Amino acid sequence: MKAASHQLFYITVMLAVIKIMGLSPSKELAFAAVAGLVGSTLPDIDIKFSGLSRTLGHRGIVHTVWVPSGVVISYFLLQTHRLLDLSALFFAVGWLTHLIADSITPQGIRPFYPLYSGKIVPRGFRIFQTGSFYETLFQFINALIIAIITAGG
Repeated sequence: MKAASHQLFYITVMLAVIKIMGLSPSKELAFAAVAGLVGSTLPDIDIKFSGLSRTLGHRGIVHTVWVPSGVVISYFLLQTHRLLDLSALFFAVGWLTHLIADSITPQGIRPFYPLYSGKIVPRGFRIFQTGSFYETLFQFINALIIAIITAGG
């Protein structure tokens, strides 16, 4: 998926998390939201143009649950400062939304690699080819949901 799709999906999920957690607008929340936005695009650091793809392979180890799991575990163990805690949580949410979105593309992901090298989404559900009509529809639906949530609906 394109970066915009990952970012829109993250924003949709982030707004839902904010509503569910009953968080009020604040500087801390804004900073955490940006940390999540970074998390939603950072897994593609292994893209074929980055040089890391030669070492890690695209959709390799950084497209697994291990990075966000480590962040969440650190969050629970350290709990040092509300800003850092909230930022770590939103960063992990952003990373996980990236994984979820990439899991429904034809290439899919192997989220539990190297413990399990299979893909968890069946091939028939991996319909969001990068740049396709379905990805554009995915972006539109997320933008619509964002508009509804932010309008107070």
